[in-house]
Amino acid sequence: MIRFLTSPLSSRVLGRKPLRLRDLLLPFILLLIAIYLSIHAVQGERGLSALQKLAEKKQARLQTLATIHAENAKLEKHIRLLSDKTLNMDFLEERVRHVLGFVRPDEQILILSPKSAPKAQIQE
Repeated sequence: MIRFLTSPLSSRVLGRKPLRLRDLLLPFILLLIAIYLSIHAVQGERGLSALQKLAEKKQARLQTLATIHAENAKLEKHIRLLSDKTLNMDFLEERVRHVLGFVRPDEQILILSPKSAPKAQIQE
């Protein structure tokens, strides 16, 4: 119990020193330090919020890495199909047609420009 110098004496405080503000100063300073450290543990440069942002960045980069691995596997498959030992003629023909624009003599090419494409008519 806190007893000030002007308080009347009671049976609970007899024989005890009165509590002074300087006796409360150290616990108050320690409480402020604990609050300060707690705030920085959550909001600081290396706190919980920064940890959450790093986890989000990590997840995004893992997704990017998975995309790159899938693309790499696709390219490795293309390399295997075009290698000297296992040359796939169908794949080679497809690539030649796509990259160089070659066609067979019996094929016809239809080129549709965006202007000549039929427009959808809106019925009211």
